[in-house]
Amino acid sequence: MRTVICKSLLTTFAFAVMFCTDSTLSMSAKEVAEKKPHVILIVADDLGWSDVSWNNPNVVMPHMDTLAKNGVILNQSYVQPTCTPTRAALLTGRYPFKLGLQKAVIAATEPAGLSVHVDILPQLLKKVNYETHAIGKWHLGFCSWDYTPTKRGFDSFYGFYTGAADYYTHKRSTSVKLPEDKARRDHDGGFLDLRNNTTPDDTKDGVYSTHLFASVAEDIVRSRKPQDPLFMYLAFQSVHSPIQVPQNYSQVYEHIQDQDRRNYLGMVTAMDEAIGRLVTALKETGHYNNSVIIFTTDNGGSVKNSGSNWPLRGEKSSLWEGGVRGVAFIHSPFLPNPGTVTNQLHHATDWFRTIIDITGGPTAEVDGVSQWDAFAGVSGPPRDKMIYNMYDLEGFKAGVRLGDYKMLIGRMTRNSWASSPPSADSPVQGRHKASHKIRRQAWPKRRLPAIFLAKKNKELTGGETPLNDTYESFFSEPIINKFNDFDILKEDSSEDFTPRNRRVFRKNKGKGRKDKEQHILWRDLKNHPDLVWHAEELQILEQHMEDKNRIRLFNIKDDPEERNSLSTTKIHELQAMFNYLFTQLQYMKSIPANVKVKAGHPVNWNDVWSPGWCQATF
Repeated sequence: MRTVICKSLLTTFAFAVMFCTDSTLSMSAKEVAEKKPHVILIVADDLGWSDVSWNNPNVVMPHMDTLAKNGVILNQSYVQPTCTPTRAALLTGRYPFKLGLQKAVIAATEPAGLSVHVDILPQLLKKVNYETHAIGKWHLGFCSWDYTPTKRGFDSFYGFYTGAADYYTHKRSTSVKLPEDKARRDHDGGFLDLRNNTTPDDTKDGVYSTHLFASVAEDIVRSRKPQDPLFMYLAFQSVHSPIQVPQNYSQVYEHIQDQDRRNYLGMVTAMDEAIGRLVTALKETGHYNNSVIIFTTDNGGSVKNSGSNWPLRGEKSSLWEGGVRGVAFIHSPFLPNPGTVTNQLHHATDWFRTIIDITGGPTAEVDGVSQWDAFAGVSGPPRDKMIYNMYDLEGFKAGVRLGDYKMLIGRMTRNSWASSPPSADSPVQGRHKASHKIRRQAWPKRRLPAIFLAKKNKELTGGETPLNDTYESFFSEPIINKFNDFDILKEDSSEDFTPRNRRVFRKNKGKGRKDKEQHILWRDLKNHPDLVWHAEELQILEQHMEDKNRIRLFNIKDDPEERNSLSTTKIHELQAMFNYLFTQLQYMKSIPANVKVKAGHPVNWNDVWSPGWCQATF
């Protein structure tokens, strides 16, 4: 793997705009658009920074590893802290705070959805004759049929509307309470959430969803002509909770002591195998040579569900790097520089603009910028600033990026370094008991996984070693030959998927060395004698900021783990970032009240999660 050659073109406030070149002939986005490439946008759910092979060599994912290392790996690709906001950014090219979707996910019984007044990616691609298909997780609202995929430009949809479900039964429960005469049938694990277009599909009970979605994607590719342009949005359920996977996959990681982590990584390997099947179908049907494959997670890993963002700070649902710095790559025969790792700044909205650019789609006023020419080495990086997120609910919170500097405003939660290092996943030749002293030698104190602080965990895996015979023998033939796509759970396997001891996790989370960050209060920054504020700007900022709002500043290039805040010494940089924030505040929409209504309860809809109980007015 090689890193693209970069030359500094222009140095401005504390950062350099870099121009990256490669000796191979490059194709601009306009030239690629003339070929009408097939675009495959793959989204993983809750996949952490250290849950992929290019950041953690102990993760077994040969198919994605090949795609990533023969494409362009994005080292600074930013997503939103949770599911719904990222999916909105991907499909609209707009910051979620401009859509009112910036705070959290859309609940299953919440009468809300992605605004129907905004054209999303498949609707625009239909205008340039693309065939469009959505597979997997939607999570952008379904209370009205107008919010659902086949009403939003997708020719077909096979998947589920809500945020999570059982991987085998495809059911999810609900927290909405009903009168006793209607409270029925939630005893069997929930209500069906699986659809073939608009029709509920209750025939796949026992079929693992990762296998199911791979089969649907394969069937689409194999049943069409490669001459017709294709856009496929494949949003896997993996690796969101519940932690469920066929035992055949988790046994690859039998050396890992933590059972939940073992099953979690098995889910990653199962997803990798599914992607391998899709790529094989693309190659065998003549699609691959005219294709662009994009892979991204929707947010950082969830530590309580065994995800790992090591060595980054924070996790899913936070604005720390561990929550928003997502794993991503782009792979295409049109890219001239396979094996590139790029550090150029990238935001989830940029995928929208990039896809529009390389397909010749109609232009739209969005926040995303096209990154293709930068990936291909024909231009410099187009982005040097972005808004991580911002919302004004129970206190103003925001994350702002300008060059290498990142500013965080407000009270930040999930702020520990709780993820396990890659050595916790490495295979060992034998198992041994370990004293607390040995544990500290194996993992530096500041990165000691919280779960290993519990007295119950007495065993410890050893240090880094090469892959052992278990891996080699298991992957001596393709995984697809080893398993049936429609494996049915024949026995009660609940013991294989025992939830992590959350009480122990909560007790120990965040223990160990504390960060040395400093912060400055808003009242001190606005009154600083060395700063001059414009009256109008200060007036607007004061509508959102409180005197005691904490402000932190990190240099992400020098301090990617966010350990040393510079907010008390870099006041001019902070003011510049507030100037940028001011330009975006006027576009922030209020967050609708998180109301859950009984009309959306599945008992009112033949025990199926269904649309039809709200109007798409948002």
